[in-house]
Amino acid sequence: MFSGGAPQVRKQTRDVAAVLRVAAGAADYFVFGEDDMELCRHGFLATSYLLNRATKAYPRWLAIRASFGMNGIFLHDADVLPFAGYLEAHQARRPPDHLVVEWYAGETDESKRHKAGRAHLGFKWNIFDHLGHKSTLRAEAAKRMPRCYEMLTSPVVFPVEAYHPRRCPAQDFTPCANLEGPILDWGAMRGALLR
Repeated sequence: MFSGGAPQVRKQTRDVAAVLRVAAGAADYFVFGEDDMELCRHGFLATSYLLNRATKAYPRWLAIRASFGMNGIFLHDADVLPFAGYLEAHQARRPPDHLVVEWYAGETDESKRHKAGRAHLGFKWNIFDHLGHKSTLRAEAAKRMPRCYEMLTSPVVFPVEAYHPRRCPAQDFTPCANLEGPILDWGAMRGALLR
C-alpha cells in the first residue's frame, strides 16, 4: 500500500500535473514521455498508426497505453486538464503511474464519472525504449522490460490496461470488438524497423 506517499513522489505527481497544465490546448493529443525513455525508431509512424486505428474503432477513447510506467500513454487534449486535477487531488494516495491507470480504468467513482463508458485501449506493441536501469523513486534495479516493438502485456502493465493476446489474438488492441481490417505486425517487422 502507498501509505500517504513519500514527499518526492508527491512532488513528482505535482510536477506531472504542472506539465499537463502547460501542455493543455497545444495539440489534439498528449503523450506522456519520461526522461529515461526514447521513442522507438519509426515511432512517429507507429504513433500515427495507433491513433488512427484506435480513433476509427473507438472515436471517444479515453486513453491508449503504448509503453510502461508513466510513459507512452496517449490522451485527447480535452482530457488533459481533468487528469491534471485528478493527480493534484489524489497525490497522497498513489504514485502518478498508478493514478493514471486508476483514472482511465474508472476505478473510483470520480474517475468512472469522467470516463463515462469510454474505452481505454492497450496497444499490443511497446513503442518506447527504456534507456536506464534504475528508477528515480526505487532503490532496486529495474527488471527487464519490453524493448522496441516487443509485446506489452501483464505483468509489465496492469491487467486492466494490458493487451490480452487470448482475448484479441488477431488484433493489436485490447479491447478489440470494434476493430476491423488488417493490422501491421510491428513485432514481426521489429528487425527491419530497428535497422
